[in-house]
Amino acid sequence: MSAKESNLGRVFFLVLLASVISAAVGAAGFWYVNQTGLRVPRPGKDIAQNPEPPQIPVVALKPIFLELDPFTFTLRSQSASRILYIGLTVQLRDEPSKERLQRYMPVARNRIITELGDIPPEVLNTRETKDAIRRVVARALEAPLGKESQQQQIEDVLINAYVVQ
Repeated sequence: MSAKESNLGRVFFLVLLASVISAAVGAAGFWYVNQTGLRVPRPGKDIAQNPEPPQIPVVALKPIFLELDPFTFTLRSQSASRILYIGLTVQLRDEPSKERLQRYMPVARNRIITELGDIPPEVLNTRETKDAIRRVVARALEAPLGKESQQQQIEDVLINAYVVQ
């Protein structure tokens, strides 16, 4: 066998291998699209069935903050009594959430007071307690307020003041 014939055989083998791989990739892509239900809309048919684009929630580009009036708690246990002064600011994802919180502020403040009023005074100065307060307040404020059926979109709860006496 000459060098020319061996090169020709190698080229033929590589072309055949590339064809088989291309066919396998195409078949795999076809199978995936059919299994996941991904389809390209056909003009006049699929578009007519779904004329409205899906609603995408509006997300604020600038951060939206709502500062709450500070809270003062007297926390008691069998062994200690402490006063906690805490200032909170809520970071929201959208303006409607801010408007709902402002409209239902007495309800929101009541939820926060109810949740935070039972903190044992012995654990007030731990990092875990501060993180837990942030999580509890976020959970309390996310729930629908009053007759509103929508949840507030809470991004974060920030502690602005934290004084224990």
